Amino acid sequence: MRALLSRPYQLNTSARHHARVALFFGGFVFLFLFVFRPFGLDRLVAQLPMLALGYGAVCTGIMLLLNVGVARLLPQWFDETRWTMGRELLWTTVNVALIGLGNALYTAGIGLAPWSFATIGNFTLFTVAVGLFPIALSVVLNEARLSREYARSSQQINADLEEEAGSPHPVPEPVERILIPTEGNTADLELDVEALFFIRSADNYIEIHHRSGKALERTVLRGSLKAVEDALSVNDRFLRCHKSHLVDLQKVQRVSGNAQGLKLHLEQVEDPIPVSRQLTITVRERLAVRP
Repeated sequence: MRALLSRPYQLNTSARHHARVALFFGGFVFLFLFVFRPFGLDRLVAQLPMLALGYGAVCTGIMLLLNVGVARLLPQWFDETRWTMGRELLWTTVNVALIGLGNALYTAGIGLAPWSFATIGNFTLFTVAVGLFPIALSVVLNEARLSREYARSSQQINADLEEEAGSPHPVPEPVERILIPTEGNTADLELDVEALFFIRSADNYIEIHHRSGKALERTVLRGSLKAVEDALSVNDRFLRCHKSHLVDLQKVQRVSGNAQGLKLHLEQVEDPIPVSRQLTITVRERLAVRP
């Protein structure tokens, strides 16, 4: 069980995505209550549209508060590199429990139930009990689907890389020099193009991982990854494969994949480089045509 819960899981931090999801579930709650009228709501036909709308609004509001508001306040917790199935299940359960709590308070507030700990506890526990199994099942199935999808993509890319490794290589051209721009252009770093491996952004700084002699060295400078991306855009070997990473595709030795997406494995680099999910096809195409 521990191994299952510790598997990497996809985390979407887009506020627009969470707004769509919140509106979808809020709309589903409204339609479910309006059409099926459970919990004695069939006795309140005249008030039913507004009651159902209120429950839907509670669901939407709580999901927005948690997944947009709270998530922005706790960036260390909502870090995709550390997000697992266990965290996904825990956070989704928190969402469901607080939706149940919100529904209890709303129900008591409009006079359909008494103000009591029993009302609040029963609403919350009932909501969690009903939602826990389908939530857990959906997370497990989604992780399995994503893992298969990205594992298949990584296998295809690796097959292309192996085919490329066995083909004749062109005669090396004279070594090109590149300039890594920094803030204010006061400490620009000039390197041989073959020396750069990847660049990682860290707040207002960039970490430049490059070869110095035979060893890999890390140089930290003040600057933005966007400025570096613009400066190196004339060279097809470099790609900003993630919001926080720019990589030299020539250094990629193999690719792996899990439910979070693709990971690029570079020579001499211990930790794999993440690939944004929307760039999966781009990475595969760029690796397939690299010289």
